[in-house]
Amino acid sequence: MTNEEFLRKFDAHEEFSEKEIEDMCWGFIGDCVSEDIIEQGDWTIDKRTVFKVNSRFFGVYWTDGATEQQEDCREFPDYPTELRRVEKMVYDYVPIKEDK
Repeated sequence: MTNEEFLRKFDAHEEFSEKEIEDMCWGFIGDCVSEDIIEQGDWTIDKRTVFKVNSRFFGVYWTDGATEQQEDCREFPDYPTELRRVEKMVYDYVPIKEDK
């Protein structure tokens, strides 16, 4: 799927196939910005992959296996996985002026 096909499908609120969702999680659509762990359990890891298509950011939330003993560590038991548009938030730390 090309970036243009992804945007057209997303904007039309069409459903994505499991293969298309996997491609988003694995960084095959757009440019992968980050992959974050949201929550980690004994057997699964809830993750968020953020990717950029043109000037828009998207986050796909999915579940990965926590151990290599699992038959398929990258499965999507909760398919359809949640996909939504996200925005970049930057926080900076600045010194506090102390009263003397």
